[in-house]
Order: sequence, then structure tokens, then C-alpha cells
Amino acid sequence: LFQAMSTGHLGLSTLHADSPQAALNRLEAKPMFIPKVMLSSLNMIIIMARREYQGNASRKVTTCSEVKGLDSRGEIIVKTLVEWNPKTDNWRNFGDSYYLKKAAGLKKASQEPGRNFVGKVTMTQVREIAENKMPDLNCVTVDAGASMIAGQAISMGIEVVE
Repeated sequence: LFQAMSTGHLGLSTLHADSPQAALNRLEAKPMFIPKVMLSSLNMIIIMARREYQGNASRKVTTCSEVKGLDSRGEIIVKTLVEWNPKTDNWRNFGDSYYLKKAAGLKKASQEPGRNFVGKVTMTQVREIAENKMPDLNCVTVDAGASMIAGQAISMGIEVVE
């Protein structure tokens, strides 16, 4: 998978782990020994678990995290975007997409999303992000993915322009 990704191919894989950090640890350890530089090419880590909710067992996405790259010490930077709360069956949003902030040239999103915009992205930029994240998005077409990314941008206080 990582050899294919290093030559420009997209990839999607599964792995058993309880958290994004546990997944990265498993990939770095025996028998895989994948270097951190290659692991930093991941876009998303999505954790699913079998959970019981209101007496019914089902598989739930419990965490969605974005891999941002390596920090100055060579450690992988992972940012949790959302986590599922089984007590309330709601999602806790941890906020901003690194890719949207980068495209808009921002360090942080709006403190009052919906009231003021702090930056702009074009639909071309939104489509590029959607194309890169298609394996991680829960949609079939790039247009549907772009719509999801545009909605996230607006929720961060980033205006989407043509």
C-alpha cells in the first residue's frame, strides 16, 4: 500500500487498532516497519468499533482524524476532527480541517462561524481537496465530496467562492 502511495496511487486499507495513535504504532512496529516519513503521507485515519447503543449492537465510526505530516522532531501530527459520544449518540467536533485552513491561508478558523468569514477558498480548491480525500469520504462522486468539503468550510467561517 505505501509503495503504491509513494508512486502517486491512491490507497485504502484496514487495520485493527483502538485509536489513531495505536494504528500508527502498529504500522511502525514489527513486522511492518513502515517509516514515519511514509506514514505521514496518510490523509485520514478512521476508527470503527462494535458498540452497543440502546440495546442494539452495531459497528460505528468512533473517530475521524486527519494526518497533517511530520513536526520538527519527526513525529507524526494527527488531529482528531470528530469523535462519537455513545452516551448521547452525537458527534463531538474538534474543528478545523488542516487542508481547508492551508487552502485559505489561515492559521485558525473563525471563532464565530456563521457570523463572519475569516477567509476564502475557491470551488476549484474545494474540488482538489475532495479529489484527494475521496477514499476517506462517505460519498460516491467528487461533486458530492466537494459539497461536503464546502459545508465544512462554511462551518469553519471560510467563504466558498467560484
